[in-house]
Amino acid sequence: MTLKKVQCALAAVVFMLIHSGVRADEAITLHRRSDGPVAAYQRVELEVGLDRHYANPFDPDEIAVDAQIVSPAGKAISLPAFWGKNYPATFPEAGKQAAFKPDSPSFRVRFCPTSAGRWKISVTAKDQTGARSSSPIEIDVAPSASRGFIRLSSVNHQYLQFDSGAAYFPVGLNIAWPDGKNPAQYVGWFKSFSENGGNFARVWMCHPPVMIESERSGLGKYDLANAGYFDDLLELAEQNGIDLMLTFNNHRELLNRDMWGPAGWPTSPYNAANGGPATRPVDFFTDEVARKFFKQRLRYFIARYSSFTNMMCWELFNEQELARIHNLPDSWVAEMADYLHANDPYNHLVSTSSDVPESVWKLDGMSISQGHIYGDGEVVDLVTPIVAAVKRHAQFDKPYLLAEFGISYKGPDTQYDPHNTATSLHNSLWAATMSGACGTAAYWWWDNYIGPNNLWPVYQGISKFAASVDWAKRHFSPIELPPPTRAGNKPETFSDLVLPSAGRWGKADSVPINIAPSGQASAALPHYYYGPDKQELRTATTLYVELKKAGDMTLHINTVSDHATLHINVDDNSIADFTFDAQPGGADQESTKMTEEPPQVYQAVFNKDRTVPLAAGKHKIVIDNYAGDWVTVDRITFANAKSSKSADLNALALQDASAGETLVWLFDGTSNWQTDRDGLPHREIDSVSLSIPIARAGDFEASWWDTRTGSIIRRDQVQARDGMLLLITPKFSRDVAVRITAR
Repeated sequence: MTLKKVQCALAAVVFMLIHSGVRADEAITLHRRSDGPVAAYQRVELEVGLDRHYANPFDPDEIAVDAQIVSPAGKAISLPAFWGKNYPATFPEAGKQAAFKPDSPSFRVRFCPTSAGRWKISVTAKDQTGARSSSPIEIDVAPSASRGFIRLSSVNHQYLQFDSGAAYFPVGLNIAWPDGKNPAQYVGWFKSFSENGGNFARVWMCHPPVMIESERSGLGKYDLANAGYFDDLLELAEQNGIDLMLTFNNHRELLNRDMWGPAGWPTSPYNAANGGPATRPVDFFTDEVARKFFKQRLRYFIARYSSFTNMMCWELFNEQELARIHNLPDSWVAEMADYLHANDPYNHLVSTSSDVPESVWKLDGMSISQGHIYGDGEVVDLVTPIVAAVKRHAQFDKPYLLAEFGISYKGPDTQYDPHNTATSLHNSLWAATMSGACGTAAYWWWDNYIGPNNLWPVYQGISKFAASVDWAKRHFSPIELPPPTRAGNKPETFSDLVLPSAGRWGKADSVPINIAPSGQASAALPHYYYGPDKQELRTATTLYVELKKAGDMTLHINTVSDHATLHINVDDNSIADFTFDAQPGGADQESTKMTEEPPQVYQAVFNKDRTVPLAAGKHKIVIDNYAGDWVTVDRITFANAKSSKSADLNALALQDASAGETLVWLFDGTSNWQTDRDGLPHREIDSVSLSIPIARAGDFEASWWDTRTGSIIRRDQVQARDGMLLLITPKFSRDVAVRITAR
């Protein structure tokens, strides 16, 4: 640049400053967008005035505006500003949003003072010419009774709490997007959910038409109307006492199509075909430019949404494993989680989902481990896989949340629950709670099952029970109880024990399955037994069972893909090989057909039993598929394995021995969606003996809870004797819960 050009440029700057009426150090301004008193944990929004315009105000390399905030105690934090604009309220019928005032886009700072006292705020704008700062302003903040942000428990690593120290137990549901693109539905959903005890919802930011970064906005630019939609949604949830997990990405964004139809990769702004940096979907994770653009989006989310105290958790990715990208390195999750923790001044929880490598859950940046559990419409028992998942995730020493579940991944529970009894939903809520998860299981089909069938009251019982427990201050561990027994002196007899399959598609746990005389299994019985053609999923299943009398073990075979040989080993001896052929003309088939999707194979329905004789005594049984693709086993029946003294009830129990508190959920294993669908009656259960191991002597109170209404049925005063509490149940049907506390 010539000297003359430099002189002209300087003259232009001087002219602008003189005629703007401000000095150079006052070219950046800061003021509150609304007046009135401010209390601790109440959001404050300020507007930044700049004297320059920028082609892309979302790009921090072009213009980065950050607030420097100093607390009354002298602690300094940094918070990015966001580029925003007012839009009409998304939920005007909610009645509490501020009146709409049109304005022009500008940089805004949205912060949350976490204590009473005088706070100081200034902003710095940095562009290619350098950095400029505003004069500071001060805000006086009054005390408040707010519980604050949600954190990991300060006492244990299993549960959550608020800044105030009060326990936070998520009673949750996915309410990921409005049905039919009608956001007003959220008003009714949140209201109904809150009125019935719900306090947590998982919401997707990655679902059209409200994606913030999309083909329409362009890469690295954000849709301000959609960004405002999530402001309003967080406010609406806040009004209803509901905390949100915000999910950033979904695997369908990286697919061309899937079982639901055309997917998002062809229109993704990251796709090189649309001008993005990624020539392949995997480049979204591995390309340096793509990662930089995603961190830019994270910066915007922090600036805009981190000040909401009801923003419970950032979720990086929904079901990243279904993006069909093999050997995806952990480095992307680690990098993005670390970025959030380093730049979010309120340090919100961070997670992802769902069948990710164990190494992901071990990352320091992962605050919560998650799972998604679905049946295929054939599995009756979801309780056992839920319990197994909680047990499996205990190794990570972090809160575990079952963030999605349903009877089938293919569609809502409606077809399995024509009478709207919601038994599968009810059982799953209690199973997660009573096996050590940090909250209830979060059901998926909210808009076409729970909402239209008004099943919100299902949450009343579990929410009231959960509210009675100080989870954040307890060191609960699962304990095994002796099988509940029937009262009376009748001679002991034995009957068949039926163990339904409870596993889903995917590699089964390799842990042995112990079968109690009541029929309760210590882990999920697999539904699929994979052969060498799916070696990566293949796992032998080991069962331990005791027979008081000799009897048969009967396996009910349902479907076979291609061919299979089911091998049975009893007490380390090969006993039987059951061979099945799905090719047309195979023996014992009911029907067979070729699959539509490649690799095309025949799959046949057999619906046949295969039997192995067992002697009386204890047995170790190993079941494995030695050939072909896979075979499904619907149930295994053990003759003469169920004692008449057994109450035929299952129990899940948590205990904090040091606090003298034990929680027990006692449930009838035959109370499931299938028996309800078929109209079978439920047993009336009364005066069952329940023994609770207790490490301390003394007096205890046992409060018996109706699991559906959340009311206390009866209170018993009991005393521990010889390390055991003996309880007698009240009359109930299906299930009952008891909370035992030291007096």
